[in-house]
Amino acid sequence: MVSYDEPHDPSLCPPPYNTMYSDYHARRRPSLYDTLEGKPEYQRLWAGHRLELDRDKVSPDSPLLMGCNSFVDSEIGRVLDKARSATPDAMRMFTSDHGDAMNAHCLYAKGPAVYDEIARIPLIFAGPEARAWCTRIPYRTSTCPRRSWTTSARAYPDASRAKA
Repeated sequence: MVSYDEPHDPSLCPPPYNTMYSDYHARRRPSLYDTLEGKPEYQRLWAGHRLELDRDKVSPDSPLLMGCNSFVDSEIGRVLDKARSATPDAMRMFTSDHGDAMNAHCLYAKGPAVYDEIARIPLIFAGPEARAWCTRIPYRTSTCPRRSWTTSARAYPDASRAKA
């Protein structure tokens, strides 16, 4: 298992990743205009002063966060290259713990809400038997990474006995 701390605030990454998205502008999605009207109070508390901001002036852009994503992607690529050459028959699984609101719904980062921006994360399987293995998964989801270990253990019972 490999785990990366980035991308998280303060979004530290080396050149050229720290500047590669400085001119990028994300599409303004409808969720950027969600003012949390009629939503749970805890979400409004989490949004705080962002509820008062002019939604037309709020940016969905986060160039350092996106740069960190690209940096980690390149590092994961290096790990996967090594894993493929060292253990070509091994199953590889990739997921993430959460996304980032990036000002959608007047929110930032992650928190106690299950909006697509936060909850829709990748769950990718690779390896010689990936297609056959994935057909044995009893449900399909991209929003429940905690279930991925349980599902993996059911599909590969020997893996559940492995030492961490």
